Amino acid sequence: MKAVLRGENDGSPPPPQRRLGASIKHAIPARAARACGKIQTDPLLYNMICTIMISKTMISKTTASVLLRSLGILVVLCGLVQGQSPLGSPSRLTLDPVQPVTVQAGHESPVEFTFHIVHGFHVNSNQPLTPELIPTQIHFSVPDGVVIGKLKYPSGELMSFPFDPSNKLSVYSGEGTIKAVVIAQPGASSGPYNVHGELKYQACDNNACYPPKKLPVEFTVKIAAAARSHSHSSPQSPHIH
Repeated sequence: MKAVLRGENDGSPPPPQRRLGASIKHAIPARAARACGKIQTDPLLYNMICTIMISKTMISKTTASVLLRSLGILVVLCGLVQGQSPLGSPSRLTLDPVQPVTVQAGHESPVEFTFHIVHGFHVNSNQPLTPELIPTQIHFSVPDGVVIGKLKYPSGELMSFPFDPSNKLSVYSGEGTIKAVVIAQPGASSGPYNVHGELKYQACDNNACYPPKKLPVEFTVKIAAAARSHSHSSPQSPHIH
């Protein structure tokens, strides 16, 4: 006798696949859409969401598989906001070229990184007000003998947007400058040093956020030999008593 699968010919209702969309919609609030970029780049967060949703709904393995596939599609859609491809999306932030920095060994010299945000867009500040938002950060890979320190980010502007008018966010818009100092360690050899880095940010407009991007940073540090101290003293003037 042929076994009858539940939901096939026994008249029972099919698995609740049609309700998956609603489940996902309620499990992930609209304001959490701003964290789509973080879900894409953080596998731990992705697995955590899946685990919580599966444990709460007590679904079957078949439904869990469908749910995971649906959640995967959701993550992909986060990278296709308003028809933009994650690989082909234009940059909404540009960075001015950084002028070479000259510093003596054992000393420090200031350096600035000025960025410009396309009109109509904003990026999260370095200190967003909620932890799920991606902060604007700059990181460096420096050669031996060079240190980048005393990073100072601009203060964010508190603004509210149509997608969540009841809450304010700390953002950058227009133009901003990140300040730092270049430190040449004592004993560093004189000569040019290439410093590489990246500025990470997530751009948003008034309706949606886009996948986070990394903008390359590169500049040259010229280390000059430390000035030698004169050990001999100048002859004293006979008129000085």
